Amino acid sequence: MGTNLGDRALNMRLMTGEIRGILREPLTFSSLMETEPVGVTGQQWFFNRLCRGSYDGSPESLLEECRRAESRLGRTREEHWGARTADIDILLFGDRLIERPELRIPHAYMRSRRFCLMALDELAPGLVFPGTAMTMHDIYISMDSGAASQAIRVLEPPVTETV
Repeated sequence: MGTNLGDRALNMRLMTGEIRGILREPLTFSSLMETEPVGVTGQQWFFNRLCRGSYDGSPESLLEECRRAESRLGRTREEHWGARTADIDILLFGDRLIERPELRIPHAYMRSRRFCLMALDELAPGLVFPGTAMTMHDIYISMDSGAASQAIRVLEPPVTETV
């Protein structure tokens, strides 16, 4: 989840509420991080947080639910990597590998985003990255220099919750 437009703390709370309505418990949330923008600079830093949970439907139906949640929170898609109120992406879906124009799993940019790798190392360090023999921790400690140089401020620690 990510936001850098408007009240970022409120947007993150609202996205978290949306996620609670989509995924099954237990839900585990990574640290809340403030991260510098990548791709389009000169915009406000993002609040980012990953969530781990279970989902009963298909990856495609999860994508539709995430897009509907983004729309409810005021997301418009005007500029690639531009400012946004709500960004809810699917990074992984079990061990699935999907390569379609509208959906790539694992997420196309996750290995180039330090916050993604850091959060995955928090949430599931021993999880094997789909299509490889590497764990999330292996990938985190071997991230490329471009990802490693991205600035991050940790704002809140990880949280596990059951409803």
